[in-house]
Amino acid sequence: MGLRDKIAAKFASMGIDHSAALAPILGAEDPVVACAGVLPAAYKRGGGTGPLNGTQIAMKAIDAAANKVSGNRHTGGEEGSVAATLPREGELAYLAMSARGLSLWDFGMNGQQTPPTLMVRIDGEQVRSVVDTGKKAQGGAAVVRFTFTDDSFFDYRVMPGNAAFIEAAAARWPA
Repeated sequence: MGLRDKIAAKFASMGIDHSAALAPILGAEDPVVACAGVLPAAYKRGGGTGPLNGTQIAMKAIDAAANKVSGNRHTGGEEGSVAATLPREGELAYLAMSARGLSLWDFGMNGQQTPPTLMVRIDGEQVRSVVDTGKKAQGGAAVVRFTFTDDSFFDYRVMPGNAAFIEAAAARWPA
């Protein structure tokens, strides 16, 4: 085993099993089926506060336009719909599919902090379908559309290496 292999093995062993970390939180009555790292496909760009110069004002206008276009393409539904309640900040989160439905968890900035913080819980009866759109985002993430019974939808970028999550969710909630 070369130095490169040793370093790769060290980093690989540093990761936590997110499903195993969620199992005691969700409990035996709501077992975890699959878990995947996700980012919203229509994350909100921009941010920052304080006085702005002319370039920063122009950049904020560009960010606002990009947010609108991306939001219209990757999210849909009325105010108060399931999709409208999902966070659009560009932070890595973990989406767990369990016996009762879906839940979104924050494992910290590097995805390794335990215990995680619950962000959103969606009852399985509110999910209509889960479909891999066949599109890829940056880094090879699959763009997956979650459609809800209130006719809203939300696209997530599911991180590479999570095909089992996509397959399990699509099988449970087929189009």
